[in-house]
Amino acid sequence: MPKTTYFAQKVAFPYVLESRYIRELKELVTQVYKDILENLNRVKPSYNNEIRKDDFNDDFDSFIDYCKFQISIRIREFIPRITKIILEANKFNDKAVTSSLRYIPRSVMQITTTKEIRSAMELIVSDNVRFIKSINENLLGQVQEIIYSGVRRGVKISVLADELQNKFTLSKKRATLIARDQIQKAHSDLTRLRHREIGIKEYKWVTGRDQRVRPSHRVLESKICSYDDVNVYKNNAEDKTWLQKSTIGGSLYHPGQEIQCRCTEIAIIKF
Repeated sequence: MPKTTYFAQKVAFPYVLESRYIRELKELVTQVYKDILENLNRVKPSYNNEIRKDDFNDDFDSFIDYCKFQISIRIREFIPRITKIILEANKFNDKAVTSSLRYIPRSVMQITTTKEIRSAMELIVSDNVRFIKSINENLLGQVQEIIYSGVRRGVKISVLADELQNKFTLSKKRATLIARDQIQKAHSDLTRLRHREIGIKEYKWVTGRDQRVRPSHRVLESKICSYDDVNVYKNNAEDKTWLQKSTIGGSLYHPGQEIQCRCTEIAIIKF
């Protein structure tokens, strides 16, 4: 008897959670920036009075070391908030995936948080910590570069305020991109794991359907892809032959895996 093919509903996305994470991460970067400026007062006297004074390097090295120490504390305090965000993302994803399957004409199963999903969540938290460290370490490095440049040019620290502010603004923008990307990746990874847990092997690729979509993703719009082999696709769910994505310039990733990818997958169930 031939199998019947059913397409699930689109899995809802946690936009509210994404917005909250962006806000919290920008707040962290703001606090780190304030810490840097406050600690910079430690080196202002030798900087402003005699910019070539020998003890400037000692003062400035102490400033950098102290900032690094404070950043490490800020990040350590922020880790529980990251963990909470990811736990909430998992809870949302659990309900969203289950809801997307509600019209399938049989009870597929009760989706649970398995050992594999818990491992994925641990990896997601670890990735987030790594990215957050990089934002703040880069900000500190840029501040260090600006001030040393000012020393060489004989510029007072007050004159460098605009340059410091510009770097801070860029760091906040990067925090926004990272927060958005990490929620998208977490949601995509958890969706994929839950689909595979219940035996779903194929999905329809759906893009954001706007001008921001990458060409390598646009060519996969509405194509049928495989969770088992990221290199292949077919034009229809009933097709027997898989084709190589490389022949059409298609992305060799699943939706959501590449940076800032907004594509999603529609699960295909065959009975």
